[in-house]
Amino acid sequence: MSDRDQFKLEKAQVQSLKAIIGPKAHSSSPAVEAIAGIMPVEIRIRELCGREFLRIMAKDDSHYLTAFNGPVC
Repeated sequence: MSDRDQFKLEKAQVQSLKAIIGPKAHSSSPAVEAIAGIMPVEIRIRELCGREFLRIMAKDDSHYLTAFNGPVC
């Protein structure tokens, strides 16, 4: 995901959360995410990449995906 696309996704997430929970107009993005109990997009993406990497590395050594020795993300 490009930085530009990630920024757009983060912006849409915060705008949606603001519409749902109705905070003050000038509330910061981290404050809105904390109030809503939602992880920031960047952290969520890293978490998903880490989980996928561990899932792949847990496969049998004969699996074609485990032949790759570098990070997935």
